[in-house]
Amino acid sequence: MDGRQGGQPGGYRDRQMIDAVPHTAITYLFDPQGPYAAHWPDTADAAAVATGLRSLLG
Repeated sequence: MDGRQGGQPGGYRDRQMIDAVPHTAITYLFDPQGPYAAHWPDTADAAAVATGLRSLLG
C-alpha cells in the first residue's frame, strides 16, 4: 500500500476534511517610496478598506 486515499497522494483529500488549516489573505498597502502603510485582513469589508484608505490619503 502506498498511502494513497481518495485519489490524492497520501490521502490529502481525506486529511483535509479532518485537519483543516485556516488560511488567510491579507491586503497590504505600501507608500509609493516603499514603506509599509497599512493592511487589511480578508475579513475586512469594502467599507472598512475604504475608510482606512480615506484616512491615509487625507
